[in-house]
Amino acid sequence: MKSSDGSHSVINFGMSGDIAVQGDYDGDGTTDYTVVRPSTGIWYFLESENGYQVRSYPGPVLGSSDLPVPADYSFFTYRAFRTICC
Repeated sequence: MKSSDGSHSVINFGMSGDIAVQGDYDGDGTTDYTVVRPSTGIWYFLESENGYQVRSYPGPVLGSSDLPVPADYSFFTYRAFRTICC
């Protein structure tokens, strides 16, 4: 449902067996349509920030009892950590 006018739209995205895990993955404040394919572990994003183009990112293959969890993940940032010791 759109907050601006209360209307809604339907988007067919994903395949049979995919698990929906909507969230704001691109940080623009709008929910991104997202599915994960358990058999391959690939996450597919229909990102609102880039004109609803599909992006995909690999993840681990999901077991039968595994559930994907939507959260504020950063697929685009690498942070190097170093240990400072005495």
